[in-house]
Amino acid sequence: MRPTKTLLLYVAFILYASFYPLQFDGARWQAAMQRPVLSWLFFIPSGMGDIVANVVAYIPIGLLLRLCLREGFKNFAITVAAGSLLSLMVEILQNATTHRDPSYIDVETNTFGTFAGALIATWFRKPLLKAKFLPRVALAQAVLLGLWIAMHALPLVPALEMYTIRRSLAGLDTFRFTIEGLLRWTASYLIFAELIRAIAPPKRFLLWFAGALGTTYACRLVIQSQILEWNEVLGTLIALPLILIAPRTGKPAWIVLLVLIAGAGLAPFRFDALERQPFYWLQFETYAQLAQKMLLAIGATWVGYRAGLNRFAAGLAAATVLFAVEYGQAHMSPATRVPEYADPLLALSAILILERK
Repeated sequence: MRPTKTLLLYVAFILYASFYPLQFDGARWQAAMQRPVLSWLFFIPSGMGDIVANVVAYIPIGLLLRLCLREGFKNFAITVAAGSLLSLMVEILQNATTHRDPSYIDVETNTFGTFAGALIATWFRKPLLKAKFLPRVALAQAVLLGLWIAMHALPLVPALEMYTIRRSLAGLDTFRFTIEGLLRWTASYLIFAELIRAIAPPKRFLLWFAGALGTTYACRLVIQSQILEWNEVLGTLIALPLILIAPRTGKPAWIVLLVLIAGAGLAPFRFDALERQPFYWLQFETYAQLAQKMLLAIGATWVGYRAGLNRFAAGLAAATVLFAVEYGQAHMSPATRVPEYADPLLALSAILILERK
């Protein structure tokens, strides 16, 4: 089966990353179109990280498109030409966007990346055609995987320059963590491990999990606006032995997950409100925080379902625990916690995306 759907999804990602932050400037486009055609692009010097990123970004395009076409030199040439034309189109259209500088260098490096991908696909055509580029996953698994990607890869724009990596590591400059963050990330990585366990072949779980973990941390380092903090690092280290000790999902592992989520919601355990707070609908500061909130609430139901409960029992149990946490937050100072309806409702909503047994 040729990976046509994977190619289309990846091209959509390339277009998004090429025009991010999606701020269009009509005046800039009009000024560019009034210049000679050969001046629509510029010879802008690029750093080594930018060059590597441009080459690597187009390798999947050359590889996937080459696999979609028949064998032969003609289709090899069509693959390279298509990648080059896509890059040329993107660079020209960047004249209509802010914060983007269309460059001949980008077209050249993208073309080389397409050529390299097409070459790889030619050498390893048969095994690659047998590979599953998009593993079949259930709806709930796809939702949780999307939330995990949102937490670590938004805005989906990579940059391999050293300043990006240094900025991503700035959160580790000072050794600082919170009980809330520690428990929240431990619970998040337990859900993530269970997600990989559900997708990966049973005998290759550790290999898949190691690769997924490495990819997660790589995203923290090279994706713009992402910051790696001690809460996540320490939460990962705490979760790892729990993941290895409990190689199979069971009710004890699910109970541990609920305890961690409850602890994260009630930390720092100071019920010092002068009067009980009213409930709100949804509180979050960044979309990454919203994604993690949804991951924990939906994941609490999903892991219970994986542990053997039916979907209604898993959803009701998770929602009850989360409502108890929110009720406890209502007795905390507003400066510490804000109770809301969202978490228990998200846990209940997971019932709708779970498969019937």
